[in-house]
Amino acid sequence: MPRLEPPQRILPETYNDDAAKDADERRKKAQLRAIEAERVALEEKLALNVRRTQALGHGAVKPEQAPARPFFKTGEVIDLTMEDDD
Repeated sequence: MPRLEPPQRILPETYNDDAAKDADERRKKAQLRAIEAERVALEEKLALNVRRTQALGHGAVKPEQAPARPFFKTGEVIDLTMEDDD
């Protein structure tokens, strides 16, 4: 039985095939989309945590530090600030 060589990584400068280049570009774009989606999810989570902190009255986060992005998929922004009954 012939001994199999391990697969060799094809370096970008040695591409001879347009299909391989296209596949590599698609893979890179998919990675960038995944990173962007994760960043947006983390921003939404941060915005929710900031609003919860403010609603609890801790005051640890200033309103100008809170992201302006709504955290509901519908785009609805709910004001969670506490009002005094004075």
